[in-house]
Amino acid sequence: FEGKEALLHVLSGEVMADCATALDRALSPGRMAGASVEVVIRAYVRVMIRKFREHRNAIVQVIRHARAGDPLHGLAVRDFNDRVHGRLRALLEERRGEIAHPDPDLAMNLGLFLVSAGAREAILADALRAYPVKANDDLLIDEFTRAYVAYLGPKTKRRRTPK
Repeated sequence: FEGKEALLHVLSGEVMADCATALDRALSPGRMAGASVEVVIRAYVRVMIRKFREHRNAIVQVIRHARAGDPLHGLAVRDFNDRVHGRLRALLEERRGEIAHPDPDLAMNLGLFLVSAGAREAILADALRAYPVKANDDLLIDEFTRAYVAYLGPKTKRRRTPK
């Protein structure tokens, strides 16, 4: 390698490929056939949390370089996010009828931003240290899923009231 930057580009490509493959597998049409909004979101959040933990150091460096203006890292991160977020959006779009939020497009996208940013802060920045929260990855998966699903406002089956 010519230097540290060249090595980081190769490593980031491998990390993003591993994460994309895991998300592709978790969100595959076969696995998601007939799945509810909650099941889709939980699958996405589970992979995101686990891969953030597994590749924490590499992802932190990639994000740092992308934010510092490195055009190759910036482009790679945007392409990665377009791919994996696009897959989640498509699955949620297929389930639009389950979403009660008055603006489903806003809710799908802002909810994705909120859980992604929260996971980045919780795992990559270790920001939960500032709060009285003791959260393992399973708890984070449950709570980020719950938050996103609640924000979408899932439609519930109406119960008949007894006469």
